[in-house]
Amino acid sequence: MAWKSKGNQTTMNENTDLLQPRSASSGDGGTHGSSGEPVAPMPHLVLALSLRFVLILLMGVCLHLAGQSLLWTDLGIIAADVITLATLAHLMRGEGRRLRDLYVPTGGADIAWGLLFSVIIIVGFFVSNILANLIVYHGAPPAQPSNFVPPLWLGVLALAVMPLTIAFAEEGLYRAYLLPRLARRMGQVPALLLVSVFFGLQHIGFAVPDGQQMLSRALTTLFAGLLFGGLWLWKRKTVPLVIGHWLLDFLFLGLPVFYMATSA
Repeated sequence: MAWKSKGNQTTMNENTDLLQPRSASSGDGGTHGSSGEPVAPMPHLVLALSLRFVLILLMGVCLHLAGQSLLWTDLGIIAADVITLATLAHLMRGEGRRLRDLYVPTGGADIAWGLLFSVIIIVGFFVSNILANLIVYHGAPPAQPSNFVPPLWLGVLALAVMPLTIAFAEEGLYRAYLLPRLARRMGQVPALLLVSVFFGLQHIGFAVPDGQQMLSRALTTLFAGLLFGGLWLWKRKTVPLVIGHWLLDFLFLGLPVFYMATSA
C-alpha cells in the first residue's frame, strides 16, 4: 500500500521495501538498509523488547513482597520511563541518531491527528478491555477493594507527570523504535504481533499476584497494542500516538488516583 499524508508522500515501492523482512547487516547499530531504516543488532532488539517487562515485573513483585499497595507503581513507572528513554537515547546514538528522531514533530498536523487518534484509542481500549474480561472472567471482573489512600503528592504525580512519561516512553520504544526495526527482519505482521505481545506482557507487573487480573491486563493491552501499532503503520507518526496515549492515561489512570488522593 502507499501511505500518503500532506507534506510527506511515500511511494508504494518505498513502503513495501521498508516493511518486508530482510536479513540484518553484520555491522553495528549504525548500519542502514537501502530504504534508510536502520538495521538494529539483535541484542539491541532483545534489550528493547524485554526492558519494560523486566522493570515493571520486578517493581510489582517487590511491592507485593513488601506488603505495599500496587498504586505505588504510579511512582515506580515514572522511574521506568526515565530508564526507557535513557536506553532509547543510547540505542539511537549507536545508529548515529538522536532520541528526538523517534518522534519528529510536524506542527499543527500532529495535533489534528492526535485528536483523531485519541478518539480511536479510547474507544479501542474500551473494546479491548471488554474482550479481555469476557475471555478471562466471562463477564465483568470482580471488584478490587483497597484501603490504601495515596498521598496528595502521589496523586499530583499520577495526574501531571505519569501519563506524559508513559506516553513518550512506550510509543518511542514499542512503536517508533521496535516496530520498524523488527519489520525489517521478519515482516510487518509478525513484527506487529511480537511488539504487541511484549507490550501486553509488561502490564502483568501491575496486577501481581492475581493470576486472572494479570491475564486480563495482558490481553487488554495486547489488543490495544495491535491498535497502537496499526495506527503507527498507517501514518508513521509518533507524536499523534503520544497525544492519544497521554489522554488515555490522563483520564483513566491519572484522574482516578488524583481523585482518591484528594477525596480522603
